[in-house]
Amino acid sequence: MKKPKNFISEGAAVELLQRIFGNTDTDVMTLQEVYVAAGRGELDEETNRNWVNNVMTKLRYHSLITPDYTYGNRKKLSGIKLTIAGRTAIGRAASDEAAGVDNGSRPPRPATSLTLDEMLATVEQLRKKYPAFDIELIIKPKESPMQQ
Repeated sequence: MKKPKNFISEGAAVELLQRIFGNTDTDVMTLQEVYVAAGRGELDEETNRNWVNNVMTKLRYHSLITPDYTYGNRKKLSGIKLTIAGRTAIGRAASDEAAGVDNGSRPPRPATSLTLDEMLATVEQLRKKYPAFDIELIIKPKESPMQQ
């Protein structure tokens, strides 16, 4: 029997990311800043290192962070960086220079099928939420080869 993978749901991953990056405006944090933000500043270095490795595994699965390494005699983890998906997940706007950068994230999930009533309700909610925008939903029949 295989050992189950230690993956968490995307919602739990976003909560964990919010806990770490929620009180800061920066997209790159050193390991010490991460420990303090998570309330682990007083624990020993080895315990914190094991914890951050587990956290990074969970968050990288959802493409929310990337590791930040320093290079000397060997590659050493020095901190973590938010990806565009991570910035979006915690409610930050993606920066203009990062908008065109491929962050190695997975392809988008296929949309679930919605009924026409659900789509109309969603459009109405968007109109109320964003009154400064002109939001339209156009539905028309496809042209069949017989009609041409």
